[in-house]
Amino acid sequence: MAKKRSRSAEATIRGFMYQFDATILKILNIKSDEKVVVEGIEDVDVLGAGGVQAVQCKYYEGTALTNSELRKIVAPMLEHFKKETRKISYHIYGYFKSINSFPLRDAAEFKTDILAYKKKGVVGNIADDLEISELELTRFLKCLKFECTSSFAEHQAKVSSQLEKELRCTASEVDALYYPNAMSVVENLAVQSTETKRTITKKTFIKRINVKNILFSRWCLEEQGRKNFCKKIHKQYFSKLNISPYARFFIIEVMDNIKVVDLKMMVLEIGNKWSTASKGKRTKDRCAPYICLRNSPESDLTLLKNQLYIEGHRFVDGFPFKGANFQMENLTERQTLENKYAFRFVDEPLLDEVVDKVAGTKEIYEFYRSFPTKEREDIKHVRIPIGEINDIGQMV
Repeated sequence: MAKKRSRSAEATIRGFMYQFDATILKILNIKSDEKVVVEGIEDVDVLGAGGVQAVQCKYYEGTALTNSELRKIVAPMLEHFKKETRKISYHIYGYFKSINSFPLRDAAEFKTDILAYKKKGVVGNIADDLEISELELTRFLKCLKFECTSSFAEHQAKVSSQLEKELRCTASEVDALYYPNAMSVVENLAVQSTETKRTITKKTFIKRINVKNILFSRWCLEEQGRKNFCKKIHKQYFSKLNISPYARFFIIEVMDNIKVVDLKMMVLEIGNKWSTASKGKRTKDRCAPYICLRNSPESDLTLLKNQLYIEGHRFVDGFPFKGANFQMENLTERQTLENKYAFRFVDEPLLDEVVDKVAGTKEIYEFYRSFPTKEREDIKHVRIPIGEINDIGQMV
């Protein structure tokens, strides 16, 4: 039985997802001469001719925006404001259970009600600690804005709607392609080492998400839960009643200590669904999936193939006899009524060569646990995170 997530873990996941969604919205709403920095001064910075807009994202559906909570948020902003020389505004962009602290009034009340604290019995004030005058507090309040947003689901729906509008596409296309890509672009920006690499324009963002390859963020898996995520992937990519005779490549990152029997069940699941070996189709409509098991030890692959062969499952792997050199013709030999290949095994070092040489329409479906392979922009390449190896069986 799947372990139930704690409320704190679920809140953390939603917090990250909310920040990514907020970043996508900010990028989509900037002007042509503006840029966005992910993880800049705050979570999202908008750079333009009018200065810098530093946005901190907060999603606290179970927490009220009290004076003490607001103090935690504005303290780093005040510290930055004290030394910042550029024209800047600070935005608190978030959703709270309730709001007690806005609108803020004058500087004196702000200092007394919000900035005062008590630590280990000692009373202090952040404004005094930072040596910020009442005049400076007044200036700070003029450039501090609070934007109360909608709940998680409504906010996410707003992102999807905006993507639909910008890309002039359908809601299903956003769900299947553009939203996963947008999430992945933002996630990739966030981990870059320099501000320059974390900076993007709207034009570049649209270009990066409007591609054939699809990379689902692990946060999508975490937020939706394994069971629901598997159902979603199955519905989007693997629920067709009729199998088109495409060359489908299934790349699976093999996890440590995975049992050969589990690999075999997964391979058979893919073969049963995506091979026409047991179906009476015409020769031109016949197909068998290519399977690449990343990081699998050679001994496990040999044992797997041996078990499949003994059990009567037909397959090819590009090596027609022991000691033979790789033969592309052997691997790509057409499935016929006589040669009922259920699947084709591709060694990881040969993968790119095989994908390039195979003729016709090609699609790659990659399942990864730690990290995916390099993207293929020339063909459809869907990269899907998994929690366990049996997730693949539920998806395909």
